[in-house]
Amino acid sequence: MSFFFWFVFLLINLKVIAVSMMVQNYRNIKIKKLIKISFHLINKCNQCMNTLFSKILFTIIKSKKTSKIYYLKLKKVVYILK
Repeated sequence: MSFFFWFVFLLINLKVIAVSMMVQNYRNIKIKKLIKISFHLINKCNQCMNTLFSKILFTIIKSKKTSKIYYLKLKKVVYILK
């Protein structure tokens, strides 16, 4: 039950980040806070998350592309998790 809660919470958080990145610029403070929250989530529920997924997410956030590409890459990760 705990795993399911964290999994759903993480998916919702990823969608919020994807929409925020689509609308605003990556350098915006609000997006940085959202990214920190999602990293904190991944660290907190490390037992339930796959390390491969963590690495994919870190690569996406760290790459410096336009916000539209961020959105597409994050959408792919969310799709992988479904």
